[in-house]
Amino acid sequence: MLRKILLLALVVCSTQAFAAWDLFQTYAIIDFGDGNNYRAGGFNADAAPTVEPYYYGFFNTGDSFILNGGEINTFKNGASNVCGGGLAYRIYKECEVPGSFTLVNLPFSAELGSGNQRWAATTEGINILSGLSSGDYVIEFYWEAYGDDAGGCTNTKFDSNFGNNFKAYFTVGNDGFEDGDFTTGAVWSGNTTSYSVLNPTSLVGDGSNANINAFTGRNADVLVSNASAAAAALVLPSAQAYGIWGFSVATGLNWLPSATNNFAVILTSNTNDPALLTIGTMNFNGYYLKW
Repeated sequence: MLRKILLLALVVCSTQAFAAWDLFQTYAIIDFGDGNNYRAGGFNADAAPTVEPYYYGFFNTGDSFILNGGEINTFKNGASNVCGGGLAYRIYKECEVPGSFTLVNLPFSAELGSGNQRWAATTEGINILSGLSSGDYVIEFYWEAYGDDAGGCTNTKFDSNFGNNFKAYFTVGNDGFEDGDFTTGAVWSGNTTSYSVLNPTSLVGDGSNANINAFTGRNADVLVSNASAAAAALVLPSAQAYGIWGFSVATGLNWLPSATNNFAVILTSNTNDPALLTIGTMNFNGYYLKW
């Protein structure tokens, strides 16, 4: 009988000594030019938008793309302890060997009640585009928290997608028309006298494109075909095997596409000869959109 009582006492003591701690929410805090966006990792109790598998878009030199920091939310109970955390990130070109991670320290931010705590940095101001040349990029994240079950800080726990980390993608380039022409920076060739760059809000030129509305947030200047341009084509070579090209198209004033009055955007081609790319004499291997 004595042995049974002692065994019961040991079980009770073991239950009272139980301790645990971990993460339950992780965020990267990114500003795309419209304020802080919180993108979650693998721990996502808030059901927030996630870091991956998103393409964050095309960025020109001088655009705003800022990593302002990160956040982790942790829990603890019993004798366990959490001491802090960090957000690790690295940026590299697709198909190139990644470099080392940079760690952003996430200090104590707030008590959330019942042993839950927030650790965060929100004003780091890291310019993601700094020093990047044109190309397609990966930004990769993981999070870590420091603590242990006995009130110390001896262990590290990760939110790292089982070691694969969390990845998002973006493109850096300068192929817009903000410089007012298409012959410097990104150099277009072909029937150049049949095209112009203008700001639609200024009514420059002959006015035939006055109803084209510019996207004023980025690329306020647009490429237009001149009035009565006839058959013509412009070409911009690219060495990128894959990627994303964002563009908008619109018709000029008082005309609609028809069998004899139309235009096309050639996505890929095995030639840069304008004569082989012009509607009516097309002869190439590739893909295009026609209106």
